Amino acid sequence: MSHPYRFPPSCRRACAALLLAVILAGCNSRPSAPALEDGTVYNDRRQGFRFFVPEGWKQRARGTVPSGKIAGERMLVEYKCLTPGTSAGLMVTVADVPESTSLSEYLAKNNLTREDWRLAAPAEDFTINGVPAARITYLQGAGKDQSVREIVAFRRGERVYFFKGFYASADAKSRKAVKATVETVVW
Repeated sequence: MSHPYRFPPSCRRACAALLLAVILAGCNSRPSAPALEDGTVYNDRRQGFRFFVPEGWKQRARGTVPSGKIAGERMLVEYKCLTPGTSAGLMVTVADVPESTSLSEYLAKNNLTREDWRLAAPAEDFTINGVPAARITYLQGAGKDQSVREIVAFRRGERVYFFKGFYASADAKSRKAVKATVETVVW
């Protein structure tokens, strides 16, 4: 005697096939990083800013930031200098920081720098293109092996954007490229 709520075998097979298709489709949809771009301008419409990419630098990584509050610092984009013999780079990250916290204070306390980096000068507040900013610089090593890590932070409400330049102290071209890039930021 068959159960009154039992589906016929052909209907059960169709439902099983549909369920299998849904499961397989779900298995193939993995999160993926945004595509890398090698243009002369980085433009993040979602975050609302753009800047000129240093000539000869290549985008190495790109991320996205979910809407709403973000926990911790998130990477937006990273560039590397392709000139042989240099190891310069620029990384742009973002974090939510209360508006009551000064940028220079935040940089001094939350720089995520290892112990072997030493502070070159206290953080300074200034403006770039009419937007509040702060800069802090760290050094590592000495002489011809000395490296520089310069971080410039911009505030847009609670969102703070960090432009982190890395270059050899003797690499004037990369230092100039990082500084020029930061100065081209338009909101």
